[in-house]
Amino acid sequence: MSLADKFNLLDGFNVLRIVCAVFFIPHLVGKFTVPAVLKFYVDVGFKPPAAWMYFSALVEAFLTVTLFFGIYTRYAAIIAFIHLSVAAAAQYKL
Repeated sequence: MSLADKFNLLDGFNVLRIVCAVFFIPHLVGKFTVPAVLKFYVDVGFKPPAAWMYFSALVEAFLTVTLFFGIYTRYAAIIAFIHLSVAAAAQYKL
């Protein structure tokens, strides 16, 4: 599949993949600009909280790049599902 095929916006799956990748950007930016994010990791009980926050940011950066450019999309989507499921469970716990 060529790069032009991966960014063909007439294909609904490409649009969905790109939108999902772009939705990770606010998550990633919020990790470094909102001071309350670290408090969330502390309140939920992640130990050490800063390390988990940076690991989460690393995963989100990886997912943003892989989903946006269509690199191993299926595996990136599975990792994104797991990552966001853990985040939802942590939010539910809080």
